[in-house]
Amino acid sequence: MKIVLANSGSFDDAYFSEPLTSYAQDYYRNFEIEKFLEFSAGSVVVPHRFQYRQWGSASDLVKGAAPDPRRAMGANFSAIPVSGTIQLGETDNKGYSVILDDDEINADPKWETVAVRKALRTLMEYERDFVGFNTIYSNATVTSVTWNGGSGQDPDSDLITLLESIETASGLRPNRLIFTPTTWAARLKTLRAQSGFAAAASAMQSPDELGAMLGAKVMILDVGATAIGTSAVVSAVYQQEGGMSDDVSSIKRFQSLCKDGQLFRAYKRMVGNKTWEITVEHYSKTIAVYTTSIGALGVTTT
Repeated sequence: MKIVLANSGSFDDAYFSEPLTSYAQDYYRNFEIEKFLEFSAGSVVVPHRFQYRQWGSASDLVKGAAPDPRRAMGANFSAIPVSGTIQLGETDNKGYSVILDDDEINADPKWETVAVRKALRTLMEYERDFVGFNTIYSNATVTSVTWNGGSGQDPDSDLITLLESIETASGLRPNRLIFTPTTWAARLKTLRAQSGFAAAASAMQSPDELGAMLGAKVMILDVGATAIGTSAVVSAVYQQEGGMSDDVSSIKRFQSLCKDGQLFRAYKRMVGNKTWEITVEHYSKTIAVYTTSIGALGVTTT
């Protein structure tokens, strides 16, 4: 079995597989990587060519309460105020093909679904790495801290300072914190090395409990250095629930539906006398729409 970048010849409707396409949707919905992507860069379904809004600083945001929604007799309803600069975007067609020999196929009766999982997993790992490193970390304002168990170190104060500094700069307080296993372990070890009840109590907190204290949801990324370029970092972003193309979030993952109205489309075709190809394609584009609201701690753990 080998996996390669998909080519245009793989996308002929003659090779479209409805059963494998349905399988790809079900596998995707239960995929752990998708939970990270939704957590850090919420998906928005758009046409292949679309418009979105981008913000540069806190002054670009609409301030104040929403207008009165009540309509006087003979008057119009109030318009929702908007801000930011309109940009044009286009989702990228992405995909991978898995090529198998007849000998491999004969040894595994589930070879088709295994190949779909392989192509889809590789595609989603690319998406994860692109969101984690290319989008979050490369756009973040990084503050250096040390969590190595030294006396007087206070990781949670560092986290609060990070959130406050981003809020001051952007007008939005981040509501997502992303730890790597390395930085989560460094936080625990540093807190446990301190004296006093407060540090000991903080060391016992779960991610949900820490998030409740900080006012931000916390996720521990389970893939280490791969997704963010370095294992010693805590990233902070702002993400609106149920996001749309023109609302304010740090990062958005724009997705377009494939020809049959699904997020993924699968194909199967014979490419040689004894070889078969399974292809999975997808349309998406991840964009940092408000970079000022993205920040990170670069953690020294030694």
